[in-house]
Amino acid sequence: MTGRKLSKAIRILTIATTIGYAVFSLVAIGMFATPDYESWWTGPEVPGPKPDYCYAPPPADDDLGDGMVLGFILIAVLLVPGLIHLIRKRRISLSLILAVGLLLYWTYAFFKQSIFC
Repeated sequence: MTGRKLSKAIRILTIATTIGYAVFSLVAIGMFATPDYESWWTGPEVPGPKPDYCYAPPPADDDLGDGMVLGFILIAVLLVPGLIHLIRKRRISLSLILAVGLLLYWTYAFFKQSIFC
């Protein structure tokens, strides 16, 4: 491969890796932001007469801290190189745009549950 083709291939690989990592982070943040009780709270629809269920909400000390820390670490991997690129070249990079988008999603995913209560 010539230098120009190799440079183009590396650029495409870098962009694909950045986007793939952002998609992976988006899925991981979405998985860790949902408390366990939300997925089984209502249960499947049962045919026939409705049985009487007595649901007790989970204790108020639900800890989402582990997922929040993991989400922020996943975002930092994109945010730091994006900020370095911004400082050095005075241009906004793809990783910075994706990191800001993930940061907004992370904030929404973890704090939406307590804001509207």
